[in-house]
Amino acid sequence: MQFQNIILSISLLAFQASSVAANGRGWCKVKVLYRHNRKEAQATYAEIDKETHWNLDGFPIVIKPDGDCTIKLVSGWVDHETYYFKGETHKVTTYSK
Repeated sequence: MQFQNIILSISLLAFQASSVAANGRGWCKVKVLYRHNRKEAQATYAEIDKETHWNLDGFPIVIKPDGDCTIKLVSGWVDHETYYFKGETHKVTTYSK
């Protein structure tokens, strides 16, 4: 019985992943890097074409990745002389806050 439940769970995950792919949605891993040494300051995951609310150095910001994981700052303030955004595609299919 346990084995059947595991197979059912795997099947449901595969269905969710294919549904996400069929809808054209995906996720980006968004990194904030220091300009002077390119080390990661913070990172989060953001759904493509959806706004994500985040805190950077205690300041609220809203970011929105596009289909290529290019990150747009929708609102808030970021010191662009200190930090820069880098987005990369990620295979996250479900995410809970």
